[in-house]
Amino acid sequence: MDFTITPGFYHFTELSRDLKKGLKGLSLALDETTRLVELSIPDGVVLWLPEAVKYTVTLDDESWLQCDYKGDKPVDFLPIGGYLFI
Repeated sequence: MDFTITPGFYHFTELSRDLKKGLKGLSLALDETTRLVELSIPDGVVLWLPEAVKYTVTLDDESWLQCDYKGDKPVDFLPIGGYLFI
């Protein structure tokens, strides 16, 4: 299954929503306590994210993603209305 996100500016919640729509069972969330991004990829799915996106959400894995990940350091998407360019 191929799924692409159109390049542009995304609020974190929009990006999370669009990923969940395109890939059933995928979860992208921000732990409000630790400020770490949590990404859960369903079994049998392999996901590729551009380096800029992985850097922004602090996922240091250098290859295709295919399991559960937690960001390496806290992120700050303030102000709440901030956007991420993909």
